[in-house]
Amino acid sequence: MRWLSGGIVSTVLSDLGSGRRPLTHEALDELPAGKVVEDIQSVFVATGILPQRDEQMVRLERHVNDLVTSHTTAAGRKIPHRYATWHLLRRLRRRSRGNDTTHTQLTVVRQHLRAAVHLLNWIEAHCLTLATCRQGDLERWMTSDDVRHRKEAGHFVRWAPTQKIAHDLSFPAVR
Repeated sequence: MRWLSGGIVSTVLSDLGSGRRPLTHEALDELPAGKVVEDIQSVFVATGILPQRDEQMVRLERHVNDLVTSHTTAAGRKIPHRYATWHLLRRLRRRSRGNDTTHTQLTVVRQHLRAAVHLLNWIEAHCLTLATCRQGDLERWMTSDDVRHRKEAGHFVRWAPTQKIAHDLSFPAVR
């Protein structure tokens, strides 16, 4: 009873009850992400008020959107958005074949995307682009002290040359 009457729970339930907020997944997704909203949503799903859906995939799509839109330039958002949407998420949906996404799958995709963003940020910080980045540049990145997600970046490095955005690149084998 204390949980129901306090803070955001009370506000959300009041908004839903009064009709100020429709009782849909989409309306609840507009609220700030967090444990309270997830708990409310899961109760509505468990009781059949809301339909079931792949919550891990929803979280992953939100994470992709937040990470991609956090980049300051449109050009800086384009490549990670393409990589995430047309490669990582599409591949995950195909592999899951309609089953719910697991936490491990969510974690792996997040790591691959973060690795791509870190590499792209490094490329940009060194006044390079994917078109001008060469083998030596990538080797310098891979051996630098501040490199993060080195292993996971290999996934992006293998994907990028297959795209029109980076048709002339020679990427090293990342291990």
